Amino acid sequence: GTGKTYHHGIPPHFDEPLSWSQDRPYYYSNKVASCSHSFICPNGRGNMSDFEDYLNLQAALDDLDYMVKKGGPFFLAYGAHKPHLPWSMPKEHWDQYAPTENISLPLHEAAPEGMPPIAFTYETDGQSKLYAFNVSHPVPYPAASTAFPANFTKTLRRGYYAAVSFTDSNIGLMMKALKDHGVYDNTIIALIGDHGWQLGEHNVWGKHTNFELGTRVPLIIKAPGKTPGFSNSLVESVDLYPTIAKLAGLPFPDDVDGVDLTPIMDDNSKVINDAVFSEYPRCPPNVTEPWGDKTSCVHTAKQNFTVMGYSVRTDEWRYTTWMWWDGVNLVGDFSRPPVGEELYSHAGDTEDDFNTFENVNVVNVPANQQVVKDMRSRVEKQWKKN
Repeated sequence: GTGKTYHHGIPPHFDEPLSWSQDRPYYYSNKVASCSHSFICPNGRGNMSDFEDYLNLQAALDDLDYMVKKGGPFFLAYGAHKPHLPWSMPKEHWDQYAPTENISLPLHEAAPEGMPPIAFTYETDGQSKLYAFNVSHPVPYPAASTAFPANFTKTLRRGYYAAVSFTDSNIGLMMKALKDHGVYDNTIIALIGDHGWQLGEHNVWGKHTNFELGTRVPLIIKAPGKTPGFSNSLVESVDLYPTIAKLAGLPFPDDVDGVDLTPIMDDNSKVINDAVFSEYPRCPPNVTEPWGDKTSCVHTAKQNFTVMGYSVRTDEWRYTTWMWWDGVNLVGDFSRPPVGEELYSHAGDTEDDFNTFENVNVVNVPANQQVVKDMRSRVEKQWKKN
């Protein structure tokens, strides 16, 4: 394994020696190409060895070469860091999105109407400002009046897109290597992200939310004997383990979360999950002033969280309830009223529109009260049992 398969330091030492063969120890480069006073850095310092994702890829390609020559089944993980901040990449990927003025703006640069303030994130990866080419602006708050100037927003978006394209290029090099080694056709390949990222939608810049754009991730699985296709079926990240095990003909423990997704790969109209779940906490000293939380609990021990946001997504709805945290039992306190609730319609959502949905919180609409009741029940069933 190589790269950011794990968050650095969690678990310690990349879970060696338990999770990785010791004839090829885990490799991780944290060399970051960065520019002064800018989260965007096209070309870094002009050398591919300045980019940690490229170095980690080269180590992964060496691992692949070693395993193919060794013979037999193998498992290889490559963790790409980008598009995590800073957005550094070879200049060719920055140039793909020129000129900056042609980059689109988010249509709704304001928090959802009726959103409880606890739902918003008042920072970006712990930063209170964003920087681009010696220009900086404070992280926006819910009001549209705090949104970045248009040219600054477009510059940041261009940097993110370019960083994604750099990762796409590295993935392409891995696919080429598999083909060059003659193992592409009989290898299961899975691509998954660990979180979403909002690029000014709802005036949010970051990932620390329970909104759709903060929680939805790409999931692509290529497997021998499976016809390429696309499905709108709801799935979860925890479904990856049992799915890969099934495709590889391997058993998996009974206590592993998630479900096997191979029926969807055989029939993309199949419904495996009627609901999927996510959670993210909040740690403001005072919940009536949640903007006091500038880290979104990143540096807070789980026993000391203030509030937990529990989110349920069905085909037509996303519901989030912000529960007071029980630090002893490490679960939301279901004996107390929630700090806030959200309900957003996703009727007609084909998952290719980042602007149309979750702009109005309809949790208090009388016609939606049965939906709210059902969603509350799903939350309690999912989390109170644990």
